[in-house]
Amino acid sequence: MIVEIDLKPELEAKLKAHAQARGVSVEALIASVIEGMNGALNGETAEDKDPRIATMRETINDELFLADLAETMEDFKYVDAEHKH
Repeated sequence: MIVEIDLKPELEAKLKAHAQARGVSVEALIASVIEGMNGALNGETAEDKDPRIATMRETINDELFLADLAETMEDFKYVDAEHKH
């Protein structure tokens, strides 16, 4: 498929620079970005790609974890204050 896109000159310059830094053409760079979106186009979520994200989402609602985190933050508050002086 061939697609023509009108880009602002600043964005075009950034794409060219990024592609050159990677040693690829602008077309190849854009194609890789779009191919990377394939999962999202199929309805995949970040959790589908990396199960650790689902675990983190569950953890932020875990009351025991949040209590431990609050306690740890309280303990380190004093350490942080010592380093600021």
